[in-house]
Amino acid sequence: MKYCNKCGAENTHNTDACLSCGNRFDGVEERPHVVEDLGFGGYIQKCFKNYVNFSGRARRAEYWYFWLFCMIVNVVINSLAAIPNMSGAAYLSYIFALIVFLPALAVNVRRLHDIGKSGWNLLWIFLPIIGAIMLIVWECREGEPGSNQYGPDPLGRVK
Repeated sequence: MKYCNKCGAENTHNTDACLSCGNRFDGVEERPHVVEDLGFGGYIQKCFKNYVNFSGRARRAEYWYFWLFCMIVNVVINSLAAIPNMSGAAYLSYIFALIVFLPALAVNVRRLHDIGKSGWNLLWIFLPIIGAIMLIVWECREGEPGSNQYGPDPLGRVK
């Protein structure tokens, strides 16, 4: 049996295009690994569920959605703290930082694993300016295709 290489649907009618997704059929004999896009909320939830998981790999989307979530919440909290008579809101920033510390650390380590680097490379952040630039460049890079020493490719690609 042949399967669509985009959505993984079975080609039971031997057509030129996949009946499920419309992709031009270049069928493969084995069912391919189909990657599900979790969306903004799904990736945030995944980061909190894996808050102490420092093994494996994280996609760019998982890392950057979590980063975006943290920035949005920080902007909201800091905006509340700027309102007169809202002095208690300043403490929310500290509480939020404590809540996201471990999930942020874990997703950073898993993101570095995706590009084939050890999580210990996160310590470069302590090198002023240059360390932050290095980490941003690394975290923007596409992950290594196929499995590496840290686990299978989260996108299901094969080398």
